[in-house]
Amino acid sequence: MDEETVSRDHVGSLGRGLAVMEILARHPAGMTLTEMAEEAGLTRAGARRFLLTLVATGYATQSGRVFSLSPRLLTVARTWLGGASLWSFAAPIMRAVAAQLNEACSAAILSGEDVVYVARIPGRRIL
Repeated sequence: MDEETVSRDHVGSLGRGLAVMEILARHPAGMTLTEMAEEAGLTRAGARRFLLTLVATGYATQSGRVFSLSPRLLTVARTWLGGASLWSFAAPIMRAVAAQLNEACSAAILSGEDVVYVARIPGRRIL
């Protein structure tokens, strides 16, 4: 595509919304509205609309003043990965960690304020 076609077919607000998601992904502990506005180069009002849209659609969560991505993004990632489960990617790494440390290894995701364990490799030691 030439530059004019790309420009004409580009939905700027979608691009900015995806940029907000990518910025949140770089901050797993979450971000405040002010931090997002500064990093994304948006007004506070614009950042607020993007963040609240992500919360309303389930792609982000809000705890007090802090916004974070939600596990719902895994549904998009899973589709892109061809339906492969998180387990198929995590298992080899988890097995290696469990073997190297002789300890159990668990994988979990956050769902709101809840921790959801999605996989576990038992350790070799018996307590």
